[in-house]
Amino acid sequence: MPCYFFDLSFDAPVMFGPDAGRDQIGTELPDVDAARRTALEFMPRYAADIFRSDLDHQTLRLQVRDEDGQIVYRAMMLLSGERPD
Repeated sequence: MPCYFFDLSFDAPVMFGPDAGRDQIGTELPDVDAARRTALEFMPRYAADIFRSDLDHQTLRLQVRDEDGQIVYRAMMLLSGERPD
């Protein structure tokens, strides 16, 4: 079964090093469609844990790599808040 790697990046300051979001282990899944579904299921749960309540603009990105290192899927969640005038 193919192995897919889920790399995360977050644009707001966090207490981790630059490679903290790089998946070194991978997950065995049947195909790219399964990797896509896994990414879409994971993103909202992870965002709920990492988005900070004191920042109005935050972006969470995830890219999925296959065993050859090729990016096979990308997802992004954006939080944009503002006070009305």
